[in-house]
Amino acid sequence: MKPGSVARTFCLAASLLLLAFLAGCGTWGGKQGINSHLDLPPVIPADAPQPAFESETVRWETSWETARDQASSGKKIVLVNFTGSDWCHWCKRLKAEVFDQPEFATWAAERAVLLEVDFPRNQELPAAQAAQNQRLQQQFDPYIEGYPTVLLLGSDGQIRGKLGYVAGGAPAWIRNANQQLGLATGRP
Repeated sequence: MKPGSVARTFCLAASLLLLAFLAGCGTWGGKQGINSHLDLPPVIPADAPQPAFESETVRWETSWETARDQASSGKKIVLVNFTGSDWCHWCKRLKAEVFDQPEFATWAAERAVLLEVDFPRNQELPAAQAAQNQRLQQQFDPYIEGYPTVLLLGSDGQIRGKLGYVAGGAPAWIRNANQQLGLATGRP
């Protein structure tokens, strides 16, 4: 073996391990991760779907009581999105590739009331909303392994499904949600 090749191989392996270690999203189980201090911009492929509609928007509630009451009166589920909207790479991808798409808007209008439980780092939420979000995270803590975590709840608060980022955009995410809800999956 040539002099220095062992050291070079070791340095390369150590560098790759370090990069893999630092690649995770910043929060798991509500706890700070190794790169939680980083605010990296999302890397979204050029061929990723882009929001292409203005009139078909979705409304995200920020109050659990409002979302629960609307779901109950409309016989819909509550889709709870636990997110770090301004810092979490996978949360930003989920929003761009799924939540901002017309297929999702149509699916949600028929089936769900949307609730955003946000934990931003670059803006301050109103005190009541921040307190409510902390309570909801504690209530559902066993199910929140990282961000994004999307819980599908009955209006009674019982969990009927759990998702996160799903590759394949809105159609794949909707198929997964429909399967968890026991709905026909023939259409988004």
